[in-house]
Amino acid sequence: MDAQILNTALDMALEWGENFHKPIQERLQQAYPHLSQAEADAFDSLCREIIQFAFQQVERAYVNEITGEEATTNITSRYPLLSAESLARMWSQGQYYAWKDNG
Repeated sequence: MDAQILNTALDMALEWGENFHKPIQERLQQAYPHLSQAEADAFDSLCREIIQFAFQQVERAYVNEITGEEATTNITSRYPLLSAESLARMWSQGQYYAWKDNG
């Protein structure tokens, strides 16, 4: 798995605005023309899995079920190819959703 492609895919999957919650395959293949449709589909699926897990961990920290450090460790140990930027973006968005869902 290529870390650069994964983090680019995550950036696309976390995008707000006109591409919010839209599939990333076409944009990812434009950025990386060598990717097959199956590979682009796999990145899209993996990004959704990573985001869901990260948001769950951030919410657990938000409600004081675990510490922020534990949440970060859980995320990075499961997905070690994440860049600091991707992790920070998931934390930011995850905190927004945790606040929205839990007040």
